[in-house]
Amino acid sequence: MSAKERALPVAQAPCWDRIGVKGDRSCPELPKVVHCRNCPVFARDAGALFSRPIPDDYLTWLTGTVAAVPDDRARADRPVLVFRAAGEWFAIDADAVRTVAPRTVVRRLPHRRDPALEGIVAVRGELVPCISLVALLSLPVPADVAAPTRPLLVVVEDADGAFAIAVDEARGVVAVGRDEMRATPDTVKEALVPVTEGLQAIEELEVTVLDRDRLFERMMGTLI
Repeated sequence: MSAKERALPVAQAPCWDRIGVKGDRSCPELPKVVHCRNCPVFARDAGALFSRPIPDDYLTWLTGTVAAVPDDRARADRPVLVFRAAGEWFAIDADAVRTVAPRTVVRRLPHRRDPALEGIVAVRGELVPCISLVALLSLPVPADVAAPTRPLLVVVEDADGAFAIAVDEARGVVAVGRDEMRATPDTVKEALVPVTEGLQAIEELEVTVLDRDRLFERMMGTLI
């Protein structure tokens, strides 16, 4: 780079923006270095960024950020998938959900007597056990509940494997706060209580939040 370019005032645009690769490419050194990032002037100016004085208010801002007390409510928020089965709305942690897919043909398994295990189903090329949540939790099916027009499979998984849960509808993933959850009342069917964390108002819905670990234990029990 010429002596003239090295003497450019600081306020002026850097040489790489004017006569370098981002400018008119008239720099006489450019054919030698090919790109401005290979130029010693570019390296010198880039290194100068790390030797700049720290602004007076920067340490104050950084100290306050590091010392700030975390927002407990924000930390408690978690995403859940909301879905419906037998006229009831449920939710499960979204990170336990692998996918939601249209329901396909379920193949019965021989010598399996648990009514909650409907069989196996292919979801995106993988065979997984298909679970009826209605049978698993002994949910009553109201007479006025219409048959789903587009039944779905919610594929959930943990370290031991995956299950496809047959559902009528999936509302989507929403964020909820643990501090807003209410205890499961005694009026809820006894078979449902062991696999629930509580009740949650999500939008206009009254949703039963499922305990993922206990739900998986019960689903694993259908395979025995």
